[in-house]
Amino acid sequence: MTLNDALNGVSKVGIDASVIIDLVEADPTTIAVLGELFLRIERSELLAIGSVILLTEVLVRAGGNPTREAVVRDLLALLDLRPVDVAIAERALVLRRTYRFATPDALHLATALESGCHAFVSSDIRHFPRASNEIAILVPRNLTV
Repeated sequence: MTLNDALNGVSKVGIDASVIIDLVEADPTTIAVLGELFLRIERSELLAIGSVILLTEVLVRAGGNPTREAVVRDLLALLDLRPVDVAIAERALVLRRTYRFATPDALHLATALESGCHAFVSSDIRHFPRASNEIAILVPRNLTV
């Protein structure tokens, strides 16, 4: 499936930490699709939502390298970062119980769901596809440009 097909009718997407990590690490299996996705976000063709916990989860991966940290911060600046409120925490609880997600994963997905996203983008093929009845799960390595 192409990215265009996957985003047909989608105006708002949730972004998982794995997406930012793949971009920063230039994962060859996802870089073309994620580059195009973030180009659309940068052009305001697509609204991207993320949990504020992305700051902690992704910046730690920069390893204290100022250049990598700047890249991460630039990518995060393109997202509408949402705080964890009671509704998101409650939704995350249900997701944890239902799918046995780790707390960060549940919070990322709950943020997307509570923010009215039409799709959730994640490179994590172990967990999120189980929740495909909740929201469309877009796995970059399964898409083409």
